[in-house]
Amino acid sequence: MPKAMCRDTTLAAVCQGPLFPPRVHLLLAPQVHLCYHTRAVRLAAMALLFLWCNQGSAMGRFGGPMGRRPAPPKPEPGDRPKVILGDKGRALMCRGADRMAHLLGLTLGPVAGNVVSAKDGGSERYETLTDAATIARRIIALPEQTEDVGAMIMRQLVWRVRQRVGDGSATAAVLARAILREARRVITAGANPMMVQKGIDLGVAAAVKALQEMAEPLEGQERFAALATGACGDPDLGRIVGEIFETIGPEGVVNVRDYIGNYLDREYIEGSRFRGSFTSRFFLTDVTHRLVQMVRPYIFISDWNLSQVEQVQPLLELVVRDQTEKRPLLVISASQEGGALSTLLANHQRQVLQCCGVTLKGVGDPLRAALDDLALITGGR
Repeated sequence: MPKAMCRDTTLAAVCQGPLFPPRVHLLLAPQVHLCYHTRAVRLAAMALLFLWCNQGSAMGRFGGPMGRRPAPPKPEPGDRPKVILGDKGRALMCRGADRMAHLLGLTLGPVAGNVVSAKDGGSERYETLTDAATIARRIIALPEQTEDVGAMIMRQLVWRVRQRVGDGSATAAVLARAILREARRVITAGANPMMVQKGIDLGVAAAVKALQEMAEPLEGQERFAALATGACGDPDLGRIVGEIFETIGPEGVVNVRDYIGNYLDREYIEGSRFRGSFTSRFFLTDVTHRLVQMVRPYIFISDWNLSQVEQVQPLLELVVRDQTEKRPLLVISASQEGGALSTLLANHQRQVLQCCGVTLKGVGDPLRAALDDLALITGGR
């Protein structure tokens, strides 16, 4: 069996650099004598010495020469940010906006076109769209990043018009594309971009003023029907819409619902309705038909979550104190529970004051909008 002796041999490691603790900056193994009989023993000794050198180190490994920090990996060419300036950037952004506006403009005009969109899942693989705002929402991104910036700006413009006005999304896209083309042309010719923007603002104000002067209010069922038919392309639907707006007037509200059938129908409701539920069945005055009948009630509308007695006690005292004629109390809020609901029920069941608690359907912005509508209808302040 071969045997070798290693004497007077120093195996030492010095850890250098700011990444290692100060206690490691020294000669770790002075005058370490090793005797080894096989290669395995030698490798084990080297491993122990390596772990000893790494004890207390923040890195946990050595790269290259002992104690040096490994070099960070070089970024790939595709990971580097791309910055495009000048006319090239404007050209690519305008190209993306033009592509989006061209697609939306297909739905504009007396003979509106259709756009077929592929669906990711479900029984139907494709859907046919005619609304410009919906088409814009179906487009998530364009393949080219710089073009995608312009397309998303146009997409946001179209959707904001839809939210604020309800219609005219395709018209807004076509006008924006024309303005963008002319603005880029004059800027490329040497015009100041800020002066071009001021000119666009002045032009928009002048165009809006001229349109307001030329506008004529619609009057008569036939004109309403003609406008609705031009918007939807269905004469039967246009005729019914014209009848509806002639009947309810400019302050009326139209609620459109899906129905299983191959015909169109309408129903006129006097007054106002809202979707809600009673907070307790003990408020019902007609249990059979699940109705609450109140004559000239006081109405309290709030977006609070009523749960404490202190929230409803001042209201009840105010209503009871001003009782020249015994009028009931209707409480509409975001939620009603706990002590607040128990107080309303106790006054109602003991016939101290007829009360009714109601909560509306929905959460967040839809709930607040419904409460605002109710306050406006009932004259709340």
